[in-house]
Amino acid sequence: MLTLLRALAARSTTFDVAAVAPPAVERALELGLGPVLAHLANSADSRWSLPYVERIRAAELTAHALATATYDSLADALAAARQIQCPVILLKGAATALRYYPSTHLRPMGDIDLLVPADRHAALEEAIRAIKFRQFPIDPAVNYDDHLHSAPFWDPERGVWIEVHTSVFPRDYRLAHDPRFSWAAIADQLTPIAVRDQAAYAMSDELQLVYTSARWSEMFDPHHGVYPILDAALLTHRRRDTLDWQRILAIVRGSWAALPLHLMLWYLNESGLSPIPPDVLHTLGTSHRHLNRRSLRILKRMISMSVLEGEFLKATEPQLRLVWTSLVRPKSLSGYVRSIAHHLTRRGPVPVARLRACL
Repeated sequence: MLTLLRALAARSTTFDVAAVAPPAVERALELGLGPVLAHLANSADSRWSLPYVERIRAAELTAHALATATYDSLADALAAARQIQCPVILLKGAATALRYYPSTHLRPMGDIDLLVPADRHAALEEAIRAIKFRQFPIDPAVNYDDHLHSAPFWDPERGVWIEVHTSVFPRDYRLAHDPRFSWAAIADQLTPIAVRDQAAYAMSDELQLVYTSARWSEMFDPHHGVYPILDAALLTHRRRDTLDWQRILAIVRGSWAALPLHLMLWYLNESGLSPIPPDVLHTLGTSHRHLNRRSLRILKRMISMSVLEGEFLKATEPQLRLVWTSLVRPKSLSGYVRSIAHHLTRRGPVPVARLRACL
């Protein structure tokens, strides 16, 4: 799996798809990376000799169709925003796909995330409802009045979901109230981006890297956690000659954001996904004392086995999430032990041998 991700990040033209082991192909298809396999094979003019050829090609064609529908819907929403002069910032998958991936269909998305000023939120919702989008909650249990975005919008013609955000982090995230991630602060660090014949904005490369790392680190996700890693790898590879590392360090200075950024960059460097300047890693590593060499190795093992290889049981996923959260959210060793003990007692018997193997 890492070989596959490295090849995409480095834009390899010599990748041999036939050399990929069947379990890795299965995992790639499971994660939605079938189009990446097809893209690398096409770039290298590689011969198809796998028993998965039809599945990979089907995944590629499906991804192309979904991407076309997604960006058509997004262009419609941006046209509505332009009519009412509402600035729109693309978040997460849409922003990274358009700016860093060789082709947008290689970055799957469950929905499109848009960030707008709080005082223009209601106006934009009214505008996109007026064109064709329908608004209703996906989860009736969610209180959208206390959420980072309102009830999502559905394009019935194309089957695309759009969420309109007024903040970039949920309220229970550590950076939710950090002023450096407010609308005013983000609006000072934007770059224009085109979607079809419409215009929007994305975060600067430096802020995007920090934001991607922070969102990824807040929650352990063995099912979709590979994409933020790939986003960051492609960003740092493609912008390696222009990234302002001093600006990045300034953004996270004195913030918890330094910790997830350190973890992300350390993992990219250790895994050979993207080389990171040693002085940057050193500065980030000395800016906090929470992540040490042992905890970094545990987190890397969790990413490799659970996120990339899928070597986990559903029964252990809650425990893995707890270990992850306890390591990336600063607390004392005694507090960490108490959290583990409380969780294990509350949830009953745990497959300790399996959990130990994953770590």
